[in-house]
Amino acid sequence: MNNSYEEIKNKALSYMRALSKECAPFEDARMLFGAADAKTSLVSSKVVKSIDTEWIDKIEAALPALDIIIRNPSVAIEDIDEVLPVELSRHITEKSIKHLAQHTNYILDIKSNGEVVPQKILNVFHEETALTYENKFVNTLLSRLSAFVDKRMRVLNGTGGVEMNYKFGYSTELEHFASEESGRNSARIELRIELTSPLGTDSSESDIEINERYNEALNRVKRINMALLGYSSSAFAQKLGRNYVRPPVIRTNAILKNKNLRECLNLWEYIENYDKVGYSLLKDKYYEMPASDFVGAMYSSAALQYLMLYSGVNTEMEGNRLLSEKHLFETMPDFDDEFENEDIDDYQVYDSEYKKTVPVSRLMNNRKKLSDDEKRIRRSVLVALRADELINKEELERELAERRLARERRIAEEEERRRRREAMRREVTVRYRRSFMSRYIQSEPIIQDYYTEIKNLLLSYKGVKARQSFAKESYSLGRRHIAKIDVRGKALYLYLLFDPSTLESKYHAAEVNGDCPTLIKIKSDRKKKYALELIQKLMSELGCVQSEAPDVDYRLPYEDNEALIERGLIRVVLPKGITIDENTVVVKDNFDSIRKKKSENSQSSETEEKTASETKDESFPEQKNEMNPSDEGKEKI
Repeated sequence: MNNSYEEIKNKALSYMRALSKECAPFEDARMLFGAADAKTSLVSSKVVKSIDTEWIDKIEAALPALDIIIRNPSVAIEDIDEVLPVELSRHITEKSIKHLAQHTNYILDIKSNGEVVPQKILNVFHEETALTYENKFVNTLLSRLSAFVDKRMRVLNGTGGVEMNYKFGYSTELEHFASEESGRNSARIELRIELTSPLGTDSSESDIEINERYNEALNRVKRINMALLGYSSSAFAQKLGRNYVRPPVIRTNAILKNKNLRECLNLWEYIENYDKVGYSLLKDKYYEMPASDFVGAMYSSAALQYLMLYSGVNTEMEGNRLLSEKHLFETMPDFDDEFENEDIDDYQVYDSEYKKTVPVSRLMNNRKKLSDDEKRIRRSVLVALRADELINKEELERELAERRLARERRIAEEEERRRRREAMRREVTVRYRRSFMSRYIQSEPIIQDYYTEIKNLLLSYKGVKARQSFAKESYSLGRRHIAKIDVRGKALYLYLLFDPSTLESKYHAAEVNGDCPTLIKIKSDRKKKYALELIQKLMSELGCVQSEAPDVDYRLPYEDNEALIERGLIRVVLPKGITIDENTVVVKDNFDSIRKKKSENSQSSETEEKTASETKDESFPEQKNEMNPSDEGKEKI
């Protein structure tokens, strides 16, 4: 709190304490307030505001186009027709002759040779005008945009991104015995103080960051508002005046072909469809217990105010104090049945027209008395509405029944079509043939780091070239393959031109078939280190010289199967004789389904063999008994 405020409060409290000691009536009044049944409340709320920068970005992006049009407006040639006496006519065209033929009253005389002598004739003047449809459209956009920004500017200006609201309320009812003549005086005192203040320097880092973002966005809104104010006072706006267009906007050739006018049209459509306030609020509300010294100070202040009021209204003053007089008629109090508006409404912005909402009960209990003619009109209207309702009741019921039957018939047809589609659907199990690049794109980031480092090392040697096939990536020196790289699961496979029997056991190299028989599975940093050592050793044996080649980042972002199939990096393998149509549902085959099919095939084959053997035993029982042990073994085999 400000030190000056604290000093004023302490001085006021000290004066009141001294006054209570010296003045007994003031002490009695203060004790009376302290003993009364009072209600005290202290509510604090924290409001965090965030400006939606989408509309700010949209307006800032369109301002350069709007500026170009306002500085260089389009001009059209306008024909101005004016009927003037012949002696003052200077601009006579074909249109003037046609006009004279239609208005024969302007003919003064027709001579014998057919010469026509007019008294007045139409003059056509050609003048430049800025009142084109495109300029009117831009003028309307400028007016609407100014109102759009000004409404939000009024609410946002003068506030911070984070602010605190404090509301203190104090109410009490008491009786005061003044004297035997006047008896007891009843008093009702209500006090409400509201305070809104931004957060101080001791705020948290998050609140400070919110305030900075809010102030940055607010400064952008202020700059937009200043630019629009300048446009509204420009020569363009003064020349157009209040010449506006009515929506919807006509898409003329100039608006569709001109780049700046197209941007203005996009901005028009954006602010017309923007139905949000432009910023959001997050409010936290807390009820606090006021401090005892604070409540005591409020009692003293209320007692002093009460004594001043009581003394002021009961003291006779010179002159007539009556300013006006009104005689109230007898009335009955109304019960309040409306909810109070939340204070959040103070922050709302309404772009639509204001509509006053009145409860129906308020209309029914209106004190305005209708005249006899108004009552007769109201009765006639009610009778006509009731008669119309009775006449059309059967027709409405029949129409509703027809609509219900049509809706049920439409639902039944849709259900039948759905059943037909389900009956026609078939599932086709396909296999994916993945390329090296697809496996690499969907690999772990650490695998891509290993690949990048190994590839940079291989390509740093002179004469080494890389070639990528569908299955693997190979590196060659001349016509000889020296290394291959593949991705399998969570490991990077490196094939090198080494004899595995010549390598140390620490490398854990495996022997494979092919022109690069040594396989190193890289799953850790230690295996990567061994791989780099073997590459350097191989290049040294081959006599390759290493150059200073720049390091290239070969890491790629992750992509799903659908994207890789579209790029051709994953090939879909269909069963033989199967084609895909609109009723086909493609299901990817997996290892579980393959194992299940193999087990089912093996079980079916065993069942067939068992059935065949049982059939054979039943058909030839004598031959089975004549078999010797050696023959039985051969039969089982």
